[in-house]
Amino acid sequence: MNRGVMGYCTACGAARGPLAAKSVSLAGQPSKIGGTVARVFGWIVLSVGWGVALLLFTFFFVLFGAAPVTWILSAPIALIATCVWLLSFMGGKSLAKSGAKEERTTQEQAIFALAQTRRGRLRAMDVSASLGMQVMDADTLLTDMAKKLPDHMAVDVDDQGELIYRFPRIDLEHRTRVVEAEVMASDAAAASRARVEDARKPRVDAADFADYVDEEAGREPAKQQHRR
Repeated sequence: MNRGVMGYCTACGAARGPLAAKSVSLAGQPSKIGGTVARVFGWIVLSVGWGVALLLFTFFFVLFGAAPVTWILSAPIALIATCVWLLSFMGGKSLAKSGAKEERTTQEQAIFALAQTRRGRLRAMDVSASLGMQVMDADTLLTDMAKKLPDHMAVDVDDQGELIYRFPRIDLEHRTRVVEAEVMASDAAAASRARVEDARKPRVDAADFADYVDEEAGREPAKQQHRR
């Protein structure tokens, strides 16, 4: 998401370069603006073209009446203006639709990234603050996503009656990582205790142990033999 000229990560809020990733606030905007410009241009051409055609028709109608020359000199202009308007309108509509789709896709990707940092649970307020949109718009977006992606999202209600949008797979991954971390910590603690206990055990010298065996067997210890 862009704030001024700086870009920020929607999920974690960290600063990013202007071109580091696709901006949520700018996604689809060029296409939507281009679509608006194309439609406006089409209406201008249609208005001017039909205006000129009407003036020519009136002028030649006064001179020649309803003769073919009147239609030949005015109708093509109106036809060309209509064709240009139709092409501009359809092209602008297609651009606007493409921009809206790109914007929606980018927003959905940002929401999934945000869910990764929130343990798979989001509220409309979280999305509103991260994506820079109204709370109602964020709630509508999340609701539409939950309907479109029932395998990836679920809707719960907390004790205060607030909707919580849950991402089961992300939630499961988080729980799995927590359990794995706890197991690793437990294993590390057990290994550390084992090392401490092992260090506290008295160590028996090999020579002393050999003398002990000799004494038990009724033989003279090796150390005494060596002294002689």
